Amino acid sequence: MLKKLKNRHKGETVWIIGKGKSLAKLKRSDIGEGPVIAIYEAIVPVEILGFPNSLYCLQKDGGSMKRHPLTMSPECDYRKCIYCAGVVLPEKATLLQHRAEARYCFEDYSPRYLFTLREIGLKKNEFSLVCAIKIAQLMGCVKFRLVSCDAHAIGSNEHFLPLFSSDYYDWIFDLQKKILPTYLEGIDYEWVTPS
Repeated sequence: MLKKLKNRHKGETVWIIGKGKSLAKLKRSDIGEGPVIAIYEAIVPVEILGFPNSLYCLQKDGGSMKRHPLTMSPECDYRKCIYCAGVVLPEKATLLQHRAEARYCFEDYSPRYLFTLREIGLKKNEFSLVCAIKIAQLMGCVKFRLVSCDAHAIGSNEHFLPLFSSDYYDWIFDLQKKILPTYLEGIDYEWVTPS
C-alpha cells in the first residue's frame, strides 16, 4: 500500500523518466532536485548515473504471465519466480508495482510497494506514464518534469526505444496520445529531452 508514501514529497518537483531514445543521452544534469520515478528499463541508466534523489522504479505491468486487469485472468496468482520476463529489477530504488498485474514479481525485494488503481485515483487501468503522474500526485509533488518521454514530447512514435514491433508502437502511441492530455491538464509540467 502506498499510504506510507502519501505526501512524502509534498511541494516538490518529480522527475519521471520514460523510455524514449533520448534516454541513451541522459546525464545527471538533466535531473534537478526532487524524487525520480523511472519507468521499467529506464531504471538501469538512472541507477548507473547514481542519482542522489529519492529514487523509485515503476514496474506496473508485471511479467509475461501477469494478471490482466481487464480479464482478471489468474495466471500470475500461481507463478512464483525469481525473474518475471518483461520487468527489470532495480538495484536500490523503491519498487512500485500494480497489485493486480505484478503482485508476485520480485516479491522479496525491499523496499517494495504494491498499489491499486483506486489508491492512486484512477477509475480504470491506464498506461505507466499516467500511473507515475498519479503516484507523484499522491506523494504530494506539485511540478512534473517528464524526461525522455520523447514520443509525447515530440509527437511521434518514432521516438520509442525499439523494443517491440512498429505495429505495436503505432497502436500504443495512438491510444496514449488521446489519453495523456486529460492527466496533464491543470498541472505544472515540462518535457525534458536529453541531448
